[in-house]
Amino acid sequence: MGNGIQNEAAKAGQNAAGPIFFGANFEIEVVPVHTRFEAVSWFVIDRTDVDEFDMPPVIGQFAEKADAIHRAVDLASGFHVAILED
Repeated sequence: MGNGIQNEAAKAGQNAAGPIFFGANFEIEVVPVHTRFEAVSWFVIDRTDVDEFDMPPVIGQFAEKADAIHRAVDLASGFHVAILED
């Protein structure tokens, strides 16, 4: 996992590489982050909003880069998926 990016547990919480931007105004960001576990986590961040700490909210956290990119593309295109359970 990590999709080609080596995780360094000693750097947990730090970006493992530069962000990938999506959207007409680069408002959606996908960034790999070092974890204290085996692999990096991929975060999807919405730069159009901020939380109570003036930080952009994390929309999703994924183990796989492809899953994070899929979510970012959905958000950037305005297409939102709802998962309904019985």
